[in-house]
Amino acid sequence: MDLLERFNVIIVVKISGVEKTELEQLRRELLISKHVSSSEWFVGKHSLTHERLKRHLSNQKKKFHITRNDSSHSSTSSSQIQNDYESLLISALTKLKELLVGQIALLFTNSCEDYSKLKKEMTRHVSIKPARVGSIVKEDVYFQGPTRLDPMWMSMFLQNNIHPKIRMGQIEFPKKRQILKANEDSHKPIE
Repeated sequence: MDLLERFNVIIVVKISGVEKTELEQLRRELLISKHVSSSEWFVGKHSLTHERLKRHLSNQKKKFHITRNDSSHSSTSSSQIQNDYESLLISALTKLKELLVGQIALLFTNSCEDYSKLKKEMTRHVSIKPARVGSIVKEDVYFQGPTRLDPMWMSMFLQNNIHPKIRMGQIEFPKKRQILKANEDSHKPIE
């Protein structure tokens, strides 16, 4: 992974549910913004990313082991500095590997003058999308009040064991009814 050697800063970006066009637009806008200069995006499969990171980690350990053996005659302070650097780098790479969960992209850069401005720029591109079948719900979902739905849709609710009322020519939920629970599959019905 030559990106790890070329760049100083790695920003992990969660891209779950983000479409390719949105990601491309974000990439283009970050290139012209002043928050991140000289950067590169890496979006790849987890298995490949983990494998490349593991290989890079292994190569770094070998490199440090060879360097340590070659410089056994060097001073104690430089040896201590190298040991500290080695353990810090290996620890950072291990933590990075643990962060590679879910759909993510890595933004590699050499300078990030103001992280808060970069985060603000990126959150401008966050959009709310309807739930897809199989997606995990982030918070409880409830139905309550009028729906503006025609009474012909009543059977759909009744088939799903939801009992609304018809009021003034539209379907209404007189009581607050939980439809989905947080952190559950959106396809799984509530009993």
